[in-house]
Parts: sequence; C-alpha cells; structure tokens
Amino acid sequence: MSIGPVDIFAAWPQRWQYLTLAAALAGDERPDPARALTLLLSDIAHPRTVHDSFRAMIDEGRFDEAEQLFLEVISQPGVTGAPADLNQLEDELDNARASAIAQARREWSELERRATAVGLGAQSPEPVIEAAGSALPWAQQLITARTAEIRVAEKNLGEKLEARLRERRAELPEGPGLEIWADTIGRALRTYEFDSATVLLDHDPEHIFGDDPLTVPSIPWRWPWPDRPVPEVLDWYTSRWTAPGPEFARFRPAAADSDAARLIAAIEAATTSPGSETVAELSEAVAQLIGVDVADGPYPDGDGIAVDLNGPHDDRLPSLASLTGRVSLWVATNPGSSEKSCPPVSNRLILWFRPTMKIAPVERGDIAVLDVSTLLRLVAPTANGQVSAVRTRRINLLRVLVPQWDPTLFLGESLRLDEVSNPPRNQLAWLLDLFALEPDATMLDGLLQDYGPSPQVLARLIDVLVSHTRAGAKGRRVTTADVDRAASEHRAHLRDAALAPFSDDPMAEATLWVLLLCSDSDDPASTEELIAGFSEHGLHLQGLPKRVVDRLINPASIASAIDKLAGAGLVRRHGAGFGLSTSGLAALLHDDLEENMRRRVPGLVDRMAQTIQESDAATAAAWGPQITHLIGHRVDNDVISIVDKLDRCTAAVTDEQVRTELGQLRTLIQSIGGGQFTELYNSALDPPRSVEVTDLVQTLVASVEWHLPPKMRIEYVPESRCAALANPTLLRESIRNLIVNSARILAKSAESQQHGLEVAVSTVAAATPRSVRMRGDAVVIEVSDTGPGFSVKHLAYARTVAEHGTDMPFISDDEGRGLRLTANLLRSFHGMLEIGNGCGRLAGACVRIWLCRANL
Repeated sequence: MSIGPVDIFAAWPQRWQYLTLAAALAGDERPDPARALTLLLSDIAHPRTVHDSFRAMIDEGRFDEAEQLFLEVISQPGVTGAPADLNQLEDELDNARASAIAQARREWSELERRATAVGLGAQSPEPVIEAAGSALPWAQQLITARTAEIRVAEKNLGEKLEARLRERRAELPEGPGLEIWADTIGRALRTYEFDSATVLLDHDPEHIFGDDPLTVPSIPWRWPWPDRPVPEVLDWYTSRWTAPGPEFARFRPAAADSDAARLIAAIEAATTSPGSETVAELSEAVAQLIGVDVADGPYPDGDGIAVDLNGPHDDRLPSLASLTGRVSLWVATNPGSSEKSCPPVSNRLILWFRPTMKIAPVERGDIAVLDVSTLLRLVAPTANGQVSAVRTRRINLLRVLVPQWDPTLFLGESLRLDEVSNPPRNQLAWLLDLFALEPDATMLDGLLQDYGPSPQVLARLIDVLVSHTRAGAKGRRVTTADVDRAASEHRAHLRDAALAPFSDDPMAEATLWVLLLCSDSDDPASTEELIAGFSEHGLHLQGLPKRVVDRLINPASIASAIDKLAGAGLVRRHGAGFGLSTSGLAALLHDDLEENMRRRVPGLVDRMAQTIQESDAATAAAWGPQITHLIGHRVDNDVISIVDKLDRCTAAVTDEQVRTELGQLRTLIQSIGGGQFTELYNSALDPPRSVEVTDLVQTLVASVEWHLPPKMRIEYVPESRCAALANPTLLRESIRNLIVNSARILAKSAESQQHGLEVAVSTVAAATPRSVRMRGDAVVIEVSDTGPGFSVKHLAYARTVAEHGTDMPFISDDEGRGLRLTANLLRSFHGMLEIGNGCGRLAGACVRIWLCRANL
C-alpha cells in the first residue's frame, strides 16, 4: 500500500497548527493533494485561532468539519488557543446547522411545488437535508441542479402553451374580447400560472371574465401627454379635430359611454371654477362611474370642499374594512393655491382631486391623489372599443389609489384570509393586485405555504413588498426572489411580528424557543420532551423554588402554551408531538436562535416566576386565613382521633408506668404544630386545574377510615373516570373535612354502631335539571349517612352558608366553622355546596360538592 502526501499530513502531529487543513483531513472524505496543499498555504498565510477557524467553518456551512474540529479541541490537550466556553461553540454549531437544514427544507419544498406544476415527479428531500446538515455547499449544489431541471421543464411547457395559443388564435374569429383573452393568457404564462393558462385556452374568449386578477383588464398605465395643459387635453374630447393623432383613439371613450361624457364635463367645470355645485357634480360623476353612492356633502373642509362617498370597495375582498367605510373626495377652492393647499387631517381615507396631468403623491398615508390623467385613463375604452364594466373601472381606480395609501390601513397587525368565501390563494392574489403587484404562481404558493399560517408575519411581509411599489406605476411583477429578499432584509421585523401575539404570555414565547431547539418537521417534540427541554437548555430555572418551577413547567402549562401558538399559526400537531407549522416560519425563527435564547428567555422566565409569586401573594391575601383554618381543621381532626384512641387504650391498661407513658404521648401529640404543613399550605395556593376525581376520592376514603368509631362503616361508590376543575389540595381537605365531621356527629348518637357513611362520585350532563345554580357539565361528590340528619336550625344555617355566606357567624362555639370554610374555598374554583336531609343515596344528612367538569 502506497503512502501519499495526504496520508502524511493526516498523521502529522503538528497538523492542528493549521486548523483548516486539519479539519478537512479529519473528515470522512479527505481532500486531494492539491486541495490539501492549498489549505496548508492558506493557513500559513492567514493564521487563525481555534475560535476563528470554528466560526469561519460555520459561516461557510462546513458543519461536519467544524464538528470534527470541536471534537479534536476537547480531546487533544496539545491543541492551543481553545476558547474557555466550549459550550457556547457547540451551541453555535447546533443552531447554525439547524438553521441551514430549515432553510434547505424550505427551498426544496418550494422547488417541489414548481416541479409538480410542470409534471415532474417529486423527489425526496432527505438527500438535500442530509447534505445541509453536513456541508451547506453540497446542499446548494443539489438545489441548483434541481432548479435548472425545473426551469427547463417550465420553459418547455410555456413554449407548448404559447404554440397552442397561436393555433387557437388563428382558429378563432376576430371579435369582442379576443385581444383581452390572448393578453390574459400571455400574462398567465409570464407568471408561470400554467393551470390558469390551460383553463383559458380550453374556453372561448367570452367565457374568461371572472374574479382572477388576470381577467380584470387594466386601464392604460401610461398617459402619453403628461406635459400638455389640462384645458387643452379636455378640448380634445369635445373637438375631434384638435386631438393629437391616431394614438388618441386608444383613449377616446365610446360614443355610447354617457358616464364618461358626464365625467369629462364635470372635470372641466371643477378645474375652471371649483365650488360646491361643481365639486358635487364631479363627485356624483365619479360615484356613477365606479358604482358607489354619494353619502354626504358637499361641505366646507379647510381650504377646500369635500364630498363623502361610500367606499369604493373591492367585492373580491369583503374583509378589507378600510374600503367599506366612507372616503372623502376633496377639492381645493382656489385653483391658484392648489399646490399649497392640503386636505385637513380626517378620520377617513381622502381622495385629493388635483387639476394636473401628473400624479404628485404627498407624504401622508391617508391621502391618495386623483389627477386628471387618471380619470381620463379610467374612461378609456377596452381593447376592442367597448365600454368598460363599472366593476372593472372601480377595481382599476383602486389599483391606482391603494398603492398611495399607507398599507397598514388595509393590512392591520394581521392578515387573516377568509377561507369560507374564497380560496386564500385567490384572496392573496387580489390583494397584491390592488397594490399594483403582479405575483407569479411560485411566489403566491410559496408565500402561503411558508408564511400563510401566521397572519402577523403575512401582513408585515406584504407591507415590505408593497412599500417598494411606486404610486401610479404599472404593476410590478413580484417573484419568490423578492419574497426571499424581503424576508432576509427584514428578518428581525418579521420575527417580532410573529412573536407579537404573545407579548402578554411569556410562557407561550418561551415554549416556542424550546420547541425550536427540540424538534424539526421529521421528529416533532412531545410534551415530555418540551418539559425536559426547559431544563436541558439552561433556561435559568435553577434559582427558583421547586414549587414555582413545577407550576411553570408542567403538562397543563405546556398544553396551554401550545394552544396559543397553534392559534397564532406557528405550531401544529405532528402525530403525538408538536412542530413548527411551516418550514418558512421555522427558518425565520431559527435565525439567531442562540442569541434570542440568551436575550429573551431569561426575562420571560423571570416574568413568569414573578407572575406566579404575585398570584400566590394575592391568593394568600384573599384565602390565606381560610386555608390555614382548613389545614388546622385537618390537624385537629387527626389529633382528636389519635387522642381518643389513646384514651381508650389508657382506660384498658392497669400498669401505671404504661398509663403514664400513654399520658405523656397524649400530651406530646396535642402539642403538634403547623410547621410541617407548610408544603400543604403552599399547594393550596396553586390555581385550579384538571383533577382526576375518581381516584382522588377513593384514595381519600381509604385514608380516613381510621378516624371512624369502631364498627362504623364507610362505602365508596365510584363513577367511571372523570375530572373536575379544582385545586386538588383544597378539594381533598374539603372532602376529608365533610367525612370526618359527619363521622364525629354520628358517633354522638345513641345508635352510632348501626350508622354508616357513603361517598359517591357521579357526573351530570349540562342539559340535566339540577337544584344548584351551576351551568354546564358537572362532577358531583356526595357524602351521605344513615343518621337522623341535620336539625332544623343547623339545616337552615348550612343552606344559607352554602348559597350565600362568606361572612356569616358560626352557630356557637365555632360550630359550623368547617362547613363555612369548605363553602368559601370551593367558590375559589367555581364549586358549590348542596345541603339536605334524605336527598342522598342514604336516608340521613347529605352534602354534595358540585364542580365544573374538565377534560382528563
């Protein structure tokens, strides 16, 4: 076996002085001799520390080499220059690799959509994902090769459809709509809307008019004579022989277009002598042209006159509230001061009519300028000389006005697409069309798949895209590259938009960061993994009390956080686990993941801990004395039962020494304090949650049997497993209190040995009639006995306490304290007491605890 120079380099002890070369040699695929020599010379010319080399490998996407370097750093004591914080280096590598995988997955998903549209078979993403995790340049090579393959297929399909268009056009007779039909198909092919082009080719021209933006023909985008005076231009419409030539025929309205004739006359009057009458006529002419009503006016408004129109809405997007309200048409009263006058600030959108031939946008987001050339282009005939439909004119006017207004007036903080009225893809296409943007098919599909689930991100991303649109300009085509560029340049802004819904819920945001660290789309994270992830990733939980950590991080809090994240579109279920809803959002949030974890999460955990401590303080202030009394009641019950048994033992023995020791034991037990019940007190402050009632009651019944007098029996009648909303500690002690007190009262009766207790659990459906004021599904815990029942006096008191009283006095000598405490504490989690005689499963006294039913 021959030994080459690369083998010599790989065994060279001093190779780690040349870090780039050493990392390449340590990988699975060694470089060839020329590459090894190049790396050696580069390391000699540009010596770097381990930290610098590691960072450079990460920046270049050489993750396997960076990992090998890391392993050598921690295993080779002779390697110098290693940074002190190796954990930070490892985190940087893990985050960079995860971000690269998320980005590669998103790009490949987009390519597969394009491949499907042109009939190419789908390819598994696994090779590109595996390559991205090892070396990003390899993944880029795979993506580039797939892109080239798809572009060839798109080109071939486009050429076939263009040839078919030429054939169909030659077959069809000249007639109305032919030019528009052909132009629409051409636009569909330019934007890769191959399905739309195929559908249009399958139908005759008269069937193309629908709601697709491509099928709403545009007005001429350019006015050829922007420098001609307004009076001269208007004269062209009344004196045929003064027109500038054949080119003007494209703009001359059809003879039957009475709406256009009225508008032109109104423009002339409003530009020469603006006043209430002429402005009113101009407003009515515009309203008639676009099919809306005049709502109010004319009325003086600052330096001009205003008329309110009912909004020029786009019926394709009924959810855009800004276009369904009123819009003010404003005209300056002094034409000479038109350039200096400006509409006053209003609470509605403003159309500023200016007697010029050029749009001169103003720096106010509530104003759109309506110039003479725009109105004249609006009344131009269709390509075949016909009168444009009212709806077409309204949409074309909006295409000119909407890009001038502030996009946030339409987008708001979030953009929710109504999936009931129309497909989200159509709505998104129409919205971009209003902003004079012409999306291609891959851009629409990619935008929806990558960012559609998050209304906040979608709104901000469209805001960025439309901000580059020049007001009044011809529709600008936007592609996937534009979206990627916008997402890259405004990543922090978009990330903040995604997190905005959780500004008041730090647990949801913290869970999102942990989910990013714990899962990917192929291996989603379970609830147990998320709980472990909080501690594993060092989220500053160590300094908090255990009960606070348990309150913060538990299945219920994780489930609540996941529900909020899912409601905002960021998370969805993957089998039994959870993951980011789209690869686009994952790539967006993965960027700078480590930095965000260090910067955001400690503050989030502190906020959560502070909220819990403040909640506990408030709960303790409101319920502390009652909780203390309830716990004291339990201590009293236990001590009394033990003392009673000791007294019986003492009476049964004759040995004085034993009797003395029993007496000392009795005294010691009676002196038990409450310090050991601190944990019980703290748990009683926790907020209510879903509690499995059946097992809780069964365990409790078994634990209190020793309290009962001799030969007194207690039975438990279980229900199928059910859960209720409660604090488990308060519920357990309330039931214990009812059982023990009932047993003590029965023990005082003459026939105590013939009496018994029964505890039952049942569920009550929402529609079932009931004697308590509680709605919805309920769980009922019933304690009944065979005794004589409550006396008239005690029953009246007990029912009043159960229904009303938190401040009622005790009956006598603290009698009734336990019942009042139980009723008050049950109210803290919306529970109720029901008191009666002979209404339970046994014939004596009956107390029922009613609780709101919860999910198991």
